[in-house]
Amino acid sequence: MPVYFNNSAKPVKVSDTAPSNPKAGDLWYNSAVGKILVYYDGFWVLAPGGGGTSSGANGGRDLLTSNRTYYVRTDGDNDNDGLANTSDGAWATLQHAWDWAAANLDIGAYTVTIQVGTGTFAGLNAQSKPNGSMVLVGNTTTPSNVVITPNAGSCLNFFNQPNSVSLGGFRCALGTATGVVASNSVVSITGRMEFTGSGGNARPLMAIYGGQLYIWYGTPVSFDGTFSRGVTAYYQAYCEFYPAITLVAGTSFSNAFAFAAMNSSIEADHAGITGTATGKRYDVTTNSVIETFAGGANHLPGATSGTTATGGQYV
Repeated sequence: MPVYFNNSAKPVKVSDTAPSNPKAGDLWYNSAVGKILVYYDGFWVLAPGGGGTSSGANGGRDLLTSNRTYYVRTDGDNDNDGLANTSDGAWATLQHAWDWAAANLDIGAYTVTIQVGTGTFAGLNAQSKPNGSMVLVGNTTTPSNVVITPNAGSCLNFFNQPNSVSLGGFRCALGTATGVVASNSVVSITGRMEFTGSGGNARPLMAIYGGQLYIWYGTPVSFDGTFSRGVTAYYQAYCEFYPAITLVAGTSFSNAFAFAAMNSSIEADHAGITGTATGKRYDVTTNSVIETFAGGANHLPGATSGTTATGGQYV
């Protein structure tokens, strides 16, 4: 059933069937999203006055009609369009990819994937807010091929994100910084991850300030080096910690492997531990809970007993 486009001197009838071979300037009423699109520079984007918030096709937001993948490579360029896994198509930085998606895409019910290639990349400080689901993928078979170093104190920091984020396939080389941080955001780790640390305040996995961090059951997660903590939930935060854990020889946790405080909770029903580590197994305080589902006092990595205080519970 056609609709009429009234952003012109004379109304134009617009079909709700997408042209099979669209040309620049063609119009299409996408009934799934209830908006009129115009074909521009190889994409369907919101037409001026077509029912969206865009100011127009040229310079407007790209309304997705399917899932889309963008690419980041060490030999890419942030002046590229990000759409091809080649040096003249991919972007160069993860930060640019995230911020560009936030500024230019109407994601809607679809998903944007950022595929990161082999190499070492500065981390992501995700404060800009894409308006749909985002997925970050490195190499889920060999995460050591895709190394993320800290940017503004974290490798992958998600701050006040309104939509879900999923990720996997990275080695986060923390040094003394933090790794994956869900700050008032919902973040899921769905693919193999590796964390290396060199002491100080190194904390690989953090849910803070109302954030939710999910590590799917059986997802391989390894720790290599010296850390302050392994997994943290702080200030009304929640972490579902269900990985298959590998502890490289010599790994240690100076504070505790698991730390929960300020009305936070960690569900820790992991899928097994390979290797050993030194340090306290847990520290839970200020009305927080670490739930092991009857896993027992030695359920978490470490060599010494955990502690509870000020209303904290370990069960």
